[in-house]
Amino acid sequence: MILYVTIGRTIRPALLWLALVLIVALAALSIVGAFLGADRAGAMFNAPPITGVWCLLLLVLLAGTAALSLRRRAWLAAVHLAAALILLGGMWGSPGGHRVRWRLSGTRRPRKGYMILHRGRPGSRLLAKIVVGDQAAYVPFDELPLTVELTDADIEYYSAAGGAVRDYLATLRVTPSGRPPVERTIEVNDPLHAGGYQFTLIELDADRGEVVLLVTSDDGLAMVYAGFALLVLGAFGQYWLVPLWDRLKGGRG
Repeated sequence: MILYVTIGRTIRPALLWLALVLIVALAALSIVGAFLGADRAGAMFNAPPITGVWCLLLLVLLAGTAALSLRRRAWLAAVHLAAALILLGGMWGSPGGHRVRWRLSGTRRPRKGYMILHRGRPGSRLLAKIVVGDQAAYVPFDELPLTVELTDADIEYYSAAGGAVRDYLATLRVTPSGRPPVERTIEVNDPLHAGGYQFTLIELDADRGEVVLLVTSDDGLAMVYAGFALLVLGAFGQYWLVPLWDRLKGGRG
């Protein structure tokens, strides 16, 4: 027990400083990425050197959690574990995470792409967007493990006579393999989560009954949500419950 406490007191400060350096480095890279654009920033953060930084930070967070005494600092350990879960969820859903799972399992699962749907015509084809100058073209490159059907497309206006557009609405029916379909009306900033994917409305032509969807894998999202929930719980316990308990003990003493 004495050895564990001694090692913990020696390792914890070093882990804290290492984690701080890594977080500052990633924050600086985030500032740089803000000027590069989404595609180039994504490529930068998924490059092997930066991936190594993510992995090192994850190991530091897990080691920091293990170095804490669960009896005395359980809430603080929960905060460390929450940060590790959030980071792990992001890595799990990244392009690198998808490639690793593909190699280990042999099952390929598309991560991201576009779909062009016409009313009443189900599809599962995933498209890549290629931009040359001011022109954009969509090229098929994969198939989703589900089908998506556009059942309705509509545009809402602020007045019955028309005028400014209020909202774009598309009703989608998603049918995962071997599971019942999920149907819901989505808006531009209100995507549908179904079958392990997020479907976001990008473009809509109500007259032609056509929509363009951005399709993104939900892999890792559950871990991220669990991490944020645990982070709130750990912070609440560490900064509210622990001081309250100390005051109660002091009052009884």
